[in-house]
Amino acid sequence: MGLIQPLAKVDEQQRYIVPALNFYLLPQLELNLGVGIGLTRASNGIFLKSIVGWTF
Repeated sequence: MGLIQPLAKVDEQQRYIVPALNFYLLPQLELNLGVGIGLTRASNGIFLKSIVGWTF
C-alpha cells in the first residue's frame, strides 16, 4: 500500500477494447481468443490475447 496518487493525464492512460470469442473444444476445454485495440497514445496498438481453461 502507499499514498494515493493523482490520476495520470488522459493521454498517459491506457484504454483498450478487446472483443473475444469462446470456443468449447471438449467438455472440459475452453479456448478464449481476442484481438485488442489500444485507444490512447500510451496504449499498445493492436495485440492478441488468449485464455485456455480446463475444468476439473
